[in-house]
Amino acid sequence: MPANEADALPPAAAPREQTRIRFWGTRGSIPSPGPSTVRYGGNTSCVEIRVADTLLILDAGTGIRALGEELKRQRGAVRATVLLTHFHWDHIQGLPFFKPLHDPDARLDIFAPADDDATVAQRLGHQMEPAFFPVPFESIRADCRFGAWTQGEKQIGAWTQGEKRIGACRVAVFPARHPSQTVGFRIDTPTGSIGYFPDNELLGGRYDVGPGWRGGLEEFLADVDVLIHDAMVVGEAYGAYEGWGHSTVEHALDLARCAGAKHLVGFHHSPHRSDDELDAELRRVQTLNPDGDLRFSLAAEGHDIVLDADATT
Repeated sequence: MPANEADALPPAAAPREQTRIRFWGTRGSIPSPGPSTVRYGGNTSCVEIRVADTLLILDAGTGIRALGEELKRQRGAVRATVLLTHFHWDHIQGLPFFKPLHDPDARLDIFAPADDDATVAQRLGHQMEPAFFPVPFESIRADCRFGAWTQGEKQIGAWTQGEKRIGACRVAVFPARHPSQTVGFRIDTPTGSIGYFPDNELLGGRYDVGPGWRGGLEEFLADVDVLIHDAMVVGEAYGAYEGWGHSTVEHALDLARCAGAKHLVGFHHSPHRSDDELDAELRRVQTLNPDGDLRFSLAAEGHDIVLDADATT
């Protein structure tokens, strides 16, 4: 080819930057494997967010085991940040089975809401005491560094919001209405924003969050591209579960609209709800959203949401 023709060729397109969200565990309370939960999955909370070389893992329920298997199949040492919303079993019980935890070449930064860094390690270590688990916490081989969200606080209204820069992402936390010290996250990436509140009772119950919490939450989540939110309780059954720390789809839809979210993903499915029941719930929501002004889906294990500069899929 003549040199002048080669010079006239347009440059190859650069790979498009993307944020990929993958669901590894979508259930709440307790794992629920079996033939009736195959499509949406039976593992408890775990979500992977990957942006270029940055790997965030949201919660360490039983879904983190399969994620660990996948990471070990990939080349190179694992470098990841694990962000825990709280210490209830369904959000930490998969961590002892996470293969990178036992790999001396792995580096894991683990953050959780707690009084100090030592308390994070202590609380995670309790579930690996000899009475509960055969491998002691002290024998883990990864380079693990623990952090509490009390670091780097700034005051927002009546609450404190921790904020950290993690690789390509900015991660901020906000208190959730749930028994025990619980937070949710807002994650801003170069190609989009994600809200994650797997356990959050938007109405009902009594929680020490002070007045104006709801307005602060809407401001915190303003215009997020994807909101992954607790939708565990069936609306008509809510009265029996008030005070348990969970929301209905209707509650989550109202929050998403008030915050200006583009895509609401129902999460933390009840272990009692089958795939067919969740399918029926998805169809029912269409009647609550007739104009399609808000995209709605239900989280399913193995499914991805991709945010790039041009579109959300």
